[in-house]
Amino acid sequence: MKPSTFKTVLMAALATILPWLTLAQPSTQNKPQTVWGVVSNGVCVGVYVEPSDLSPQKNDFNCCMELGNITTNLFWVWFPPLEQRYEIELRGPDDQRIRQLKPLFWSQKTRWSGLKPLSTNSTSGSLDWFFLKDTFDIRTNGQFTLIASVRVNVFTNFSIGQSQMQSEPSYFLLPPVTNRFDILPEQIKK
Repeated sequence: MKPSTFKTVLMAALATILPWLTLAQPSTQNKPQTVWGVVSNGVCVGVYVEPSDLSPQKNDFNCCMELGNITTNLFWVWFPPLEQRYEIELRGPDDQRIRQLKPLFWSQKTRWSGLKPLSTNSTSGSLDWFFLKDTFDIRTNGQFTLIASVRVNVFTNFSIGQSQMQSEPSYFLLPPVTNRFDILPEQIKK
């Protein structure tokens, strides 16, 4: 292949791929920046952390898990039972795992839901949320790392997916997302 032909093919490929890569970042209006994980089967998991005073703890943080669909198809997403759905850990400034105080989530989503493509200007699908200090034993300030993933099964055809899920449930773990954030000394006080 001639260098000029290769360059033309490369430019055409990049022009096709780059718009799809930007679709993985949904609109962030009225919410903090969501950090997104790697896309697998057209879906990626995201998480954001924001300060909140709604928790029983003072100066707590709201952590929200989201799903993003970067394809042009409507996906039907099936979830395993809540106790098998998530893999989440919090690491402190010393990179040691922080002890969990109680189960993570307040809401319990249904076993399935529709997830519109982000290309239709829809927002990502909110999965669940939890209060950080109410859930983990945080005793110091510094930079913390929240590592989160979710198990899902994704179908583009709801009727086929529904019948298969009833007979042979099969879930895959999405690649984890890592969100780093700071907890200031004044945010440690209860």
